[in-house]
Amino acid sequence: MPQHETSSGSDSGQRAGHDSGVLADEIAGCLEEIASGNLDARDRVFELCSERLYLLARRMLSRYPRVRRWSDTDDLFQAAAMRLHRALADTQPESARGLLALAGTQMHWELIDLARRSSSKGAFEANHGTNVIGEDDSGRPQHAV
Repeated sequence: MPQHETSSGSDSGQRAGHDSGVLADEIAGCLEEIASGNLDARDRVFELCSERLYLLARRMLSRYPRVRRWSDTDDLFQAAAMRLHRALADTQPESARGLLALAGTQMHWELIDLARRSSSKGAFEANHGTNVIGEDDSGRPQHAV
């Protein structure tokens, strides 16, 4: 799990001790290694990007309140990281920006899957009622006031 540090406005060019240019160069080097067949470089990519991906997960999850009720940032981060790891076996981003775009896409797809799972008819989340005391004539739950 990444170290979750926040950045103040005065050091917006740096995150967790990395200058963004140096970070992009390190990621580009790892992407070249992945392209040449070094699959261990995928792990290094995750080490370099974990904080940024965690912040992205937190920001994206905040836009899905129904999913956020049942899943937290760590759940989304882990599932999206697994998706990204699998995607890197098939897709070769050409830059750090391409990698982050791929990560964002994987995270978005995971959010959509979480939303589908939590709203399907048989899902616990869809059928969980807080303070439900019964149903009205149309079958909708009636909540205690």
